[in-house]
Amino acid sequence: MTLTVGLYGLGRFGTFFAKYLKDYGFNLITTDINNKSCLDENEFIKNKFDIIIFCCSINSFDEVIGRIISKNKDFFTNTLIIDVLSVKEYPLEIYNKYGIFNNILLTHHDDISKKDEKEEEDLILKLHSCVLKENALY
Repeated sequence: MTLTVGLYGLGRFGTFFAKYLKDYGFNLITTDINNKSCLDENEFIKNKFDIIIFCCSINSFDEVIGRIISKNKDFFTNTLIIDVLSVKEYPLEIYNKYGIFNNILLTHHDDISKKDEKEEEDLILKLHSCVLKENALY
């Protein structure tokens, strides 16, 4: 079974994840406010994802989560949620604010821009391993 990954934001982190997730065979669907080749947010949230990765700024995170919940209250159901925010307590506060409790949450931030190619591949392999282990729970 190929996992479907939703990637919200194609800045530095999002572009990094997009490259490797495609290379590793995930079904990848993206949205980004500045990239017209992606789905717009309204189309993006109509999809059902096994994994959703938020690569948006900490300043927009609350607004993004709130907007998604207001348009599709079931969007996060049975989904592994990953964010790349550098402050770990903040995303948990936002998830709680919007009632996102019954999910596996992985908050991760690493300065990807300073990694060489081998370190980048190791990071993706760790993510891939984590996802496969969690997927076995379903």
